[in-house]
Amino acid sequence: MHIENAHYNPVILTFLSLIQVNLETDKDNDEERELKHVKEQQRSRRHRVASINWYLACLLHYNPHLRVLRKDYLETLRAKREITVKSKEAIKIYDEPEISVGIEDLKKSSPKV
Repeated sequence: MHIENAHYNPVILTFLSLIQVNLETDKDNDEERELKHVKEQQRSRRHRVASINWYLACLLHYNPHLRVLRKDYLETLRAKREITVKSKEAIKIYDEPEISVGIEDLKKSSPKV
């Protein structure tokens, strides 16, 4: 009688059923984790690059002070400075007065014989 009560005790049966469900769930979760790991390894390079670019875009959007540290930004800035320097040099050359000599100037400066 004591053994029958021990095997059919409702508290023990409930406890054992909960443990059994948790063990099955843990086993299923382990299988899902393994499948997820395999799927992550099989992701294409394009997908990884797209994911990295998306992360970078969000990072730069939320941290605009980082934009000035980017290589592309610095190269663009250098190119703009070179264009500005060249255009300023062109303006200086254009603004320099031209030396013009007229016929009257030649007559005045030529010695009379």
